[in-house]
Amino acid sequence: MDKVDAAFLARSVRAFEEAIDRFDDMDASAFRAPDPNLWRLAATNRFVAKGLQVDLTLHRADGTPAEMAVITGDAMVDDFTPAWSGTTVTDAAGHASMLVPDAVLTMGSASRWLHLRSGEDYPLTEHIIALHRR
Repeated sequence: MDKVDAAFLARSVRAFEEAIDRFDDMDASAFRAPDPNLWRLAATNRFVAKGLQVDLTLHRADGTPAEMAVITGDAMVDDFTPAWSGTTVTDAAGHASMLVPDAVLTMGSASRWLHLRSGEDYPLTEHIIALHRR
């Protein structure tokens, strides 16, 4: 039978609480500096006949357009249930677009989100858009 090491668990919880307290004591400005290695993804969206058109602009960390970069979008319904996935590739100026099908905008009974991400070997940028019904 497995036994719980209550003393170890108590020390772990106490150490975690102390770490959170240290973060709480820090000024919020300490967390505002962007990571200089991360890419920047901007997204705008509009309803079109077949769904939600998402227009994307992607820049690398140095500010140059992310040419030929793959952007993946995953729609989640009821907060965390995967409902749809799509990919697009940026042009020479770092622009791309993605169409979220109309059916996705009405799935589920709670909130819906589009999680966008891009990067070379692993995500270097992420962006989340709320998916609303028409």
